[in-house]
Amino acid sequence: MSTKKTKKVALKTRVNSAFNATKKAIKNTNEFALSTTEGFATESLNVAGQWQNVTKKAINGGFKLASGQQDLMFEALKAVKGQFTYGRKRVKKLLA
Repeated sequence: MSTKKTKKVALKTRVNSAFNATKKAIKNTNEFALSTTEGFATESLNVAGQWQNVTKKAINGGFKLASGQQDLMFEALKAVKGQFTYGRKRVKKLLA
């Protein structure tokens, strides 16, 4: 009968050992996943901030470019208007 108790104790010890090893492995896995996720989130926020700065510069540069093009267009329209007015006066002189 003592061998049965010894076998039960040995079995119980192995089960507890396996349970503790599993618990430790799960804890390590959980800590690794948590630290990896935290690193990923931090890096994602940093990269998003950098892209936000790039976008801001691109938008500001685009506004400056659009402003310059708009000024150029108005100057061209003003020149065309002047030429049209001058041409109209010449045509009036020729036909009058």
